[in-house]
Amino acid sequence: MAKGNDDLDKIISKIVKIVGGSNAEIDPKAPNRAIVRPRTSDDVCRIVKIALKEGVPIVPNRHLIWAVEDKYSDEHLLINTLDMNGIFKIDEENLAVTVGPGVLWKDLYKALLKRGYLIGAYPFSSIPTVGEWVDTGGGGIGSYGKGFAGDQVRTLEVVLPDGKVINTGFEKVLSNSSGYNLNGLFIGAESTLGIITKITLKIFPKPEETRPLYYTFSELKDTTEALRALTKIKTTPMNISFFSANHLQSLKMFRKDIPDLKGVVMNVTLTGLRSVVDHEEENIDAIMKGHNAIKVSSDIAKVLWRERFFEVPSTRAGIRPVFFEALIPASKLYEMANGTYSLIGKIKQKAAIIGILCDRSTVLLIPYLLSEKSSTKKSRMPAVFAQKYGELVVKHGGRPIGTTMSLISGIKQVNGEELNTILDIKSAIDPHDIMNPYRFI
Repeated sequence: MAKGNDDLDKIISKIVKIVGGSNAEIDPKAPNRAIVRPRTSDDVCRIVKIALKEGVPIVPNRHLIWAVEDKYSDEHLLINTLDMNGIFKIDEENLAVTVGPGVLWKDLYKALLKRGYLIGAYPFSSIPTVGEWVDTGGGGIGSYGKGFAGDQVRTLEVVLPDGKVINTGFEKVLSNSSGYNLNGLFIGAESTLGIITKITLKIFPKPEETRPLYYTFSELKDTTEALRALTKIKTTPMNISFFSANHLQSLKMFRKDIPDLKGVVMNVTLTGLRSVVDHEEENIDAIMKGHNAIKVSSDIAKVLWRERFFEVPSTRAGIRPVFFEALIPASKLYEMANGTYSLIGKIKQKAAIIGILCDRSTVLLIPYLLSEKSSTKKSRMPAVFAQKYGELVVKHGGRPIGTTMSLISGIKQVNGEELNTILDIKSAIDPHDIMNPYRFI
């Protein structure tokens, strides 16, 4: 599959004719890869056909993280879909929005809000694009009430490894019983079966009231028991999440108005009719008080909700956050959190933990390290931490995802015998193995 640099130059010259000279180039930092920025679905189709003919693998942009770049030693095309960022249609009759994969969540959120609508759930960071989040099948803010990324999707437009374009579902109705569920096949596939070029998502009327409540706990045990108690009540909050006080200290490095809070902070966000939310808040307060929580003032709660995307800017002091994601059973949260704190205590880097309750039994637990950009490539600490964290996750019945899965070894251990079926499906759809072939290495 490897091509020489001269061959890569020839391939680029063909792609330039499709996307223009400024949208295709050899990466000056890595001469074994070409960066390509398509603008339309047709661009992607033509690029894929060239890649197939030349036997050059295609890799999605987000996967080229520093710690696994050694996987990408062969010549390859890095596909960046950020320019495919149109919001094509807001269908108020059928409550759906159709967008390009390069649309940022914060831009989609603002566009819908102006029309009185919201998306059901979105990532814990506003940095990922819609395409990236759907492609990884992520959980995020609002998942407790509305589900994972895949639960938001009506249909996808996908370019297959042979350049053919398909629609995986239906724009106006659910895709749940007309043959195989093709949405489910591509959501979370991480560009191993095709490239997503258009996405239609469900939208919801903006509720009368969105009320974020915040509580602090001095003991981790109280936090986890309160969270478990919330999963047993009839009320379904829009969001339940938590973070360590260290996370606020990380944010405070860049934004001085971040409040000082101690212990573990939990968010419970209620939405709906104001009168109903008032009643639900009383019930939540009683549960929190029963687990020794202290309620945060509404003014501070507004500041914390504004910072709900859990972003740690890296524009100053050369600092970058390295996130480690895993889905774990809510019943094992105390053991997992304890073990993660223990891992953090053994390293000499600033770190914090954030978590999102994705449904009544699943927690997305995300520790992160703050690393200096200048030394990250030389340091193996994130990779070492990921390996230990991945082992801890598997031990407690969880599943590493995203960067964590990319950094750990033993993908067979995580997927078991099902990995063979996954590889059979990939081979059937992508027999020449050009779509992100490094994902399962």
